[in-house]
Amino acid sequence: MKKSFENIRKGKLVYTCFILNIILLILALLVGILFIENLPKFIPVFNQMPWGYARLGLKLEFFIPIILTFLIFIVNIRLGFFLKSKNSLLFRFSFLTSMLISFFNLIFTIRIIFLIK
Repeated sequence: MKKSFENIRKGKLVYTCFILNIILLILALLVGILFIENLPKFIPVFNQMPWGYARLGLKLEFFIPIILTFLIFIVNIRLGFFLKSKNSLLFRFSFLTSMLISFFNLIFTIRIIFLIK
């Protein structure tokens, strides 16, 4: 495990993506926790569903995208280290992809909160 983190620190892009990913995940979680009390009982979480009650979810379902983003982050890190020996470009892309997913999750979280207010 220690060797894995040394590989992260060696690459400038990988290290930047790793740190930004953690910051974005924590920021999305903090925004969700700070505004959970101000949200109504039902919020529009499932935007791909047809119009009506199918789009609405409970307050706790607001954290599903944040949890999924964290799981994608963990899977991409594991996959990146597995692919590092075969192709270092895929190693970098796994970290970059994870960071972009975290960024879009933060945008989604902020957008839902401003949509409700």
